[in-house]
Amino acid sequence: MGRFDGKVAIVVGGAQGIGRVTAEKYAAEGAILVVTDVKPDVEKTFTEIQAANPGLKGFAMVHDVTKGAQSQAVTDRVMKEFGKIDILAHIAGVVQKADKVEDLDHEEFMRVYGVNIGGPFLMTKAVVPAMRKNNYGRIVIIGSYYGRHGVAYFAAYNSSKAAVINFAASLALEVADSNITVNTVSPGMVNTLMHQDALRGEADNRGITFEEMRDIEWGKTPFGRAGEPEDIANAVLFLTSDDASYITGASLDVNGGVLTR
Repeated sequence: MGRFDGKVAIVVGGAQGIGRVTAEKYAAEGAILVVTDVKPDVEKTFTEIQAANPGLKGFAMVHDVTKGAQSQAVTDRVMKEFGKIDILAHIAGVVQKADKVEDLDHEEFMRVYGVNIGGPFLMTKAVVPAMRKNNYGRIVIIGSYYGRHGVAYFAAYNSSKAAVINFAASLALEVADSNITVNTVSPGMVNTLMHQDALRGEADNRGITFEEMRDIEWGKTPFGRAGEPEDIANAVLFLTSDDASYITGASLDVNGGVLTR
């Protein structure tokens, strides 16, 4: 038996990276799986996960997290097909174009906020009433080490993740009476395409190579390396399991000890 047998889990931003690995782990542990992403190839991702897990129930949907109607449509379809929502793992996020605040376009700033904090707001707004009906829910949103630690050239991203951490803690207080927990997982450096893009952007701003920038950032951890998507997915699964039923309003650091340096 898996930890999530019969649980209905929605993974938002599940087409690649941390989201895909998280979705794969839910499937392997018996969940009914719903995977959404703004990328059309999310359907292919679900098909591949289903092939690796015969008998897997669920579906995939293309989903722009900045559109409230789309978040509601995901919720409505899940409730129609399965009658409940047990887990929301909100992984979707974007990194900003690296730039000084004085040079940062307002449109870029708002794009980052629209996805990183607007997305979780709209999705939890849709999902929480469904969870309340069943007096059960586990919500995890991806925060960031950078939500606690300022870094030059990424003011929009960093502050959006600070907002995520506070938003989740606030929501946790509102929904505890319905046996719903809300937590964040705050990664540090994780070896994903998004992280690599951020490194390239900062390297360009500093006038150094990607490799030099990577070594500087990864050298901030005691391990001297970035984490892997599996490291973050494992934390998400723990916080959405019944083993974590007394944990809410928390932000779990999964950053290789970078905060200790």
